[in-house]
Amino acid sequence: MEFAAQERLFLLVLIPAYAAFYYFSLKRRRRVALKFANFEMLRRITAHGKPVYENYIPFALRLIALTLLILALAKPQSVIKVETTSSDIVLAIDVSGSMKATDFSPNRLEAAKSAALVFASELKKGDRLGVVTFSGVSYVVAPLSDDLGEVKQRIAGITFGREDGTAIGDGLIAAASMLAGSEGRKRVVVLLSDGENNRGVAPRDAAIYAQRMGIKVYTVGIGSPAGVIPGTLQPVGLDEETLKGIAQLTGGEYHFASSSEALRDVYREIARSITFEERRSDISGYFLVAALLLFIIEFGLAATKYRTLP
Repeated sequence: MEFAAQERLFLLVLIPAYAAFYYFSLKRRRRVALKFANFEMLRRITAHGKPVYENYIPFALRLIALTLLILALAKPQSVIKVETTSSDIVLAIDVSGSMKATDFSPNRLEAAKSAALVFASELKKGDRLGVVTFSGVSYVVAPLSDDLGEVKQRIAGITFGREDGTAIGDGLIAAASMLAGSEGRKRVVVLLSDGENNRGVAPRDAAIYAQRMGIKVYTVGIGSPAGVIPGTLQPVGLDEETLKGIAQLTGGEYHFASSSEALRDVYREIARSITFEERRSDISGYFLVAALLLFIIEFGLAATKYRTLP
């Protein structure tokens, strides 16, 4: 359960304050009754000699009712997960030379391919999947298709790019362009990289292009302190800020993975967030009805069985 107006929950501090006020007010009335030896008044204050804990039952009901009323003011919402409509998704995978780093087993590219296969297995019937790779330039590996078996074969056959560099912006443009004809379907790009953009279109410009097309982009950064450019001792520089900026601009999310297992988990999580969405419905009415019923019960008890001084 969530609250659409969480700022109103601060009113809950009034509940213990009111309870303390009631308690000390009742003690004062009893002291006054004893001081003046008004035993009839004392008898009525204590609800005709009933045990003290019973005397607080109507007041406890009132506190619960007030609590429910405040919760209703905070607009409680129920949250349920439902399957989304069919989606068109493109995986954009970095295949530059730095993906040869062996801090992921057996290397970063193979780990990315394994995660992509996990992602494809999580999709539901009717979803379409395509694949783009990029290094210095970008290529379409698999056009959008609902034949996920065929797409998986294309993923398994991905190899390292022959061109130098990492063109993140070009990869995103290519992936977004594949979704240009997707009407009435959820459109998503999942872009993975382990480096920094140093070729082609600026990533921000590519993100604006995707945003204008209504495409949500999830970005995934991978790497670890042990990752170095193959044949050198130079660490691979991951530009997380660029990936975060792409995700934020398009309404997606950024994820980071530092191991093969973590990367598979990230792709699994993204797939499930695409195929299922959270729907919220206002349930404040139930809280209001419950509060009203408790007020009625409290009023009835206070006026009859637990009646004290008027």
